[in-house]
Amino acid sequence: MPNVNCYPLKWKTIYEIYEEAGVSWQVYQDPDNFDDNPLAWFQQYQDAPDSSPLVQKGIRFVGLDAFYAAAANGTLPEVSFIVGPMELSEHPPFRPKDGAWLQKQVVEAVVNSPKYSSTLLIISYDGKR
Repeated sequence: MPNVNCYPLKWKTIYEIYEEAGVSWQVYQDPDNFDDNPLAWFQQYQDAPDSSPLVQKGIRFVGLDAFYAAAANGTLPEVSFIVGPMELSEHPPFRPKDGAWLQKQVVEAVVNSPKYSSTLLIISYDGKR
């Protein structure tokens, strides 16, 4: 169908449910995220004021270094979502080994964290490209 568009998305996200339930969470990403943070596609994140948790935790660019630092000092939130930079995305023209390097860095940060014994790590891939 021509001229059909589902964007911006409008349903409630799991991160809004976390926020309502008092579960700590953060999306860790750098500005060059290859448009791989799906929260940026949701109207409620686009329209939220800068001071909103949706912006501060969901679409602000806090950087992967902040994730590594929080893992190292045991202050990761209950839920962390990592969006890698474009060159580590494994999408062409970038290589799978580059994405594997990022996965290795994340796994090592979690394994070396003082909270390792109470951490669950899930690695998931997108399928949009």
